[in-house]
Amino acid sequence: MARGRPRKWSLGACQADALNFMFCSEWQRNSPQAYLAAYRHGWMAECTLHMLKIRKPRGYWTFERCIEEAKSFRTKQAWRQGSSSSYVTAKNKC
Repeated sequence: MARGRPRKWSLGACQADALNFMFCSEWQRNSPQAYLAAYRHGWMAECTLHMLKIRKPRGYWTFERCIEEAKSFRTKQAWRQGSSSSYVTAKNKC
């Protein structure tokens, strides 16, 4: 087992892992294997019940706001991982 985490993720293991995080984005960034297993198996709702939901209102990400957000990251990949909603919005508006 790599770093004390299971190689095959079960619902219970994903739920236990998710309890270490308060935000879905934090879980995705810090435990991508568990996050991906939960996503692929359709367990996201069960795994994220305890998490706080932070969503920007529809239309928040203007192109100008996306540019400002992008400036806070050193690389395009870091931007995509750290603020995927602004990255996708900017990508779709170009």
